[in-house]
Amino acid sequence: MAKVLTPAHLFPSVTVPEGGDSRTAASVETGFQNLTNRTHWLRQILEGAEDLDVEDAARLVKRMVPLSWGFPGEQSDQTQWATTANGWLTKVNQTGGSSLIYFPVIAPHGAQVKRVEALVHNADTVSGVAISLQKYGDIDWDTPAVPTISTIGTDTSPTSSGLHLIALDVDEAIDRELATLRVAINGSAASSGDRIYAIRQWWGDPGPRN
Repeated sequence: MAKVLTPAHLFPSVTVPEGGDSRTAASVETGFQNLTNRTHWLRQILEGAEDLDVEDAARLVKRMVPLSWGFPGEQSDQTQWATTANGWLTKVNQTGGSSLIYFPVIAPHGAQVKRVEALVHNADTVSGVAISLQKYGDIDWDTPAVPTISTIGTDTSPTSSGLHLIALDVDEAIDRELATLRVAINGSAASSGDRIYAIRQWWGDPGPRN
């Protein structure tokens, strides 16, 4: 009986039967599943997530964020990320419970942030690398107080080690008068070996402003 393969956010190797293997549907299902996963993974990069149709995704502005703009979270995180060969950010020394590193959201005032994503390598097989969008504000400039930090959404890579695309679909307006947005990436539980290869932000162009 026919079945529908459900895609996963993975980019695995493709395995196929060899001569002498039994000729059953199960013998080729793994290969078809891996091809389905790879196609889905590529579609995410080219077109966006499932809830962004192709036409909407084509209208969004997509911008890479320089990895050199990353800044560590807590004081214990400051020695945990280092720039290694080819300019990748690599976790080298996780000593605490987190390994946070932040990246600013670069978009004009009034833009609507729709998606943030990161291409990462997960070194752990128990926990994944996480991405979240955080809002730093809202600041009342007339009555100064400590700014609040709220998490708008979070996504975590699969727990398998290797290359993963982690993506977060949001709908958050940029209001530079009151708050700023930042992308937070938290490494897996592995003490070292996680890598950040690229970060990209998607937002709707607010158009000309007077």
